Amino acid sequence: MAVCRQSAAGCVQLFEEVGDEAYGQFPIATGPFKFVEWAPDERIVSVRNDDFYNGRDYQYAPRTAYLAGFEARLIPEIGARVSALEAGEIDLANSIPPDLAAPLGETGDYNVFYHPAQRGLHIKLPMTIEEDPYNPGQPNPWRDRRVRMAANLAVDVDAITENIMTGRENYTYTLSTGQFGYPEGLQEQRWGYDPEEARRLLAEAGYADGVETDLIYLAGLYTNDQLFMEAIAEMLRDVGFIVNLIPEDISKFLGEARDKVLTAPYLFPQSAGFTSLGSFAISVDSAATYEHRVEVLTDERAEADRLIAAAKTEFDQDKRRALLEEVVRIHYLEASWIFLFELVQTHVSTSRLEWDPYFLQPPSVELWNLKALKT
Repeated sequence: MAVCRQSAAGCVQLFEEVGDEAYGQFPIATGPFKFVEWAPDERIVSVRNDDFYNGRDYQYAPRTAYLAGFEARLIPEIGARVSALEAGEIDLANSIPPDLAAPLGETGDYNVFYHPAQRGLHIKLPMTIEEDPYNPGQPNPWRDRRVRMAANLAVDVDAITENIMTGRENYTYTLSTGQFGYPEGLQEQRWGYDPEEARRLLAEAGYADGVETDLIYLAGLYTNDQLFMEAIAEMLRDVGFIVNLIPEDISKFLGEARDKVLTAPYLFPQSAGFTSLGSFAISVDSAATYEHRVEVLTDERAEADRLIAAAKTEFDQDKRRALLEEVVRIHYLEASWIFLFELVQTHVSTSRLEWDPYFLQPPSVELWNLKALKT
């Protein structure tokens, strides 16, 4: 079979040779590894691409891989991943809860990688929907900034990161730390934790008897997600929100979110692997790929849209940065999301594997940059 690697002509040739259905069964890319085998829901086998266009002496990333190849196995259950690691069946286990990872690292037989994925977790709020989904004919409570402020003030992010996560997480502020346009000084205006003020704001907004809502998250996608989502739900309940926590399958969730049929708040990550404008296009502006159905905008959100449009056509770097910073300030101070923390993933490997991340905050483990020591 022809192999499509680095040219559009090669891809066209492959398509013409094998047809539409077969073409869809073979990955087409130009990366440092080559696809060998795929067993759905079980494993993907790859080998090093020795013809990769960037050699090991190339100054920038990615480069030709150190590993001769790898087999990626799907092991959804955390305990099973740890058991496979301890039994020597795998060399690297991704997304291991910190309380399990740290003791393994202390033995000297394993390396623990704390991977700042630069993906700020947040809960998207349906503030662009006019009617309350749970009380037809009534105004949507999430349109009231006081309700959104109360939700932010109700969540003790410090307690979650210290007791459930790694304690190394940064706070979320629309753009992730290090992204172009991330404003200095906004940290001083962080919502913080103040349940008494949250209760006062709900009462002032006319919801002393509570705000009913579902809260959706993707089950099993993030380390300790069930634990921290249960903690968030309980903190919201403590100040007066009536929360029904719903874990959902990723394929169902993503389809519903893209089709904008969800009317409840849902957990989502910032798209920090993109440019700042790319991140906005995924989850910030009113036309974002992942946004609730838009029926009405606040004046502040409309202004954020205007600034985003201006930034897209601004070629002066300093002016574009100023526009992006203003978008972030508006979006954050408008309490458009419940702002949580930037995810730090904990991975554990056998001691023979080394990883010195090339990128300051890589989006995932850089497999091309993993080294296997001789034993």
